[in-house]
Amino acid sequence: MLVDVHVHVYPPHIAVRISEHIERMGVESGETTDAGGYLQLMREGLIDYALINEHVDVQRLVERANNYVAELVNEIPGRLFGMAILTRPDDSSPAELTRCVKELNFIGLKFQGAVVQTPPTDSQCMRVWEKAVELGIPVLAHGGPHQEEMYRHMPPNSLFENEPAAPAEWFGVVREFPDLKLVLAHLAGAAWYRDDVLRLLRENPKVMLDNSLWYLGMDADEFVSFVGEVGPDRIMFGSDYPGGNTPKDIDRFWKLPLDDDAREMIAWRNAASFFDLPLLKEDV
Repeated sequence: MLVDVHVHVYPPHIAVRISEHIERMGVESGETTDAGGYLQLMREGLIDYALINEHVDVQRLVERANNYVAELVNEIPGRLFGMAILTRPDDSSPAELTRCVKELNFIGLKFQGAVVQTPPTDSQCMRVWEKAVELGIPVLAHGGPHQEEMYRHMPPNSLFENEPAAPAEWFGVVREFPDLKLVLAHLAGAAWYRDDVLRLLRENPKVMLDNSLWYLGMDADEFVSFVGEVGPDRIMFGSDYPGGNTPKDIDRFWKLPLDDDAREMIAWRNAASFFDLPLLKEDV
């Protein structure tokens, strides 16, 4: 079984532009990049359950995007779960997050601090984390360097000095909100910020990682070694669709030389527990 915790869903006219942007940065995308394409992958059996969001970076589109995700959740009942997005948090963000959880039945929040150039310790962000703890939902956030730097395999340099999604930026958050359930995507940029990632995981047991696009900074042996170092109970599967070629990325994951227990934890057990997913009884 496979649970994908990191999925962006876009209507076709937006997905085309996203795909073009990804390809300009040298990352292979799949044959389909819109929401319908991802749902077809699920119907074909490549993914069993998925947590979906539509990322936007314009405040006026936030409510529309969250409503779009709520509509998609009903396309494959019981297998899709909505994740709220807020773009750059402002005074309206706690209320919108509450609406998404209470009215749309979303199970978490996706935060893209690198795109909106907002560190997680920003005062408006801190209000959002407080609301997330109150609502009892996890936060999935981009981790590590900005996507354009990560996609281009850029080594650590001066571009990384002011990265709002770097793992060190989260120390103040987890200390202020020790009960916040946090997932940092892309292994939190461990290929670039390994020591900070390890410190963050040691400091707070509620911090998890997703493995989306891990191969942009590591080879298979390095990834397996990293899993052994942090423990397979701290990592969950994410594709970052359409940020890569999802069918190939899934195949790449299944072929990793992990033992069965580690593979199962990363593939679905960690996500099911962390997000409290109501999976089918026969799957648990």
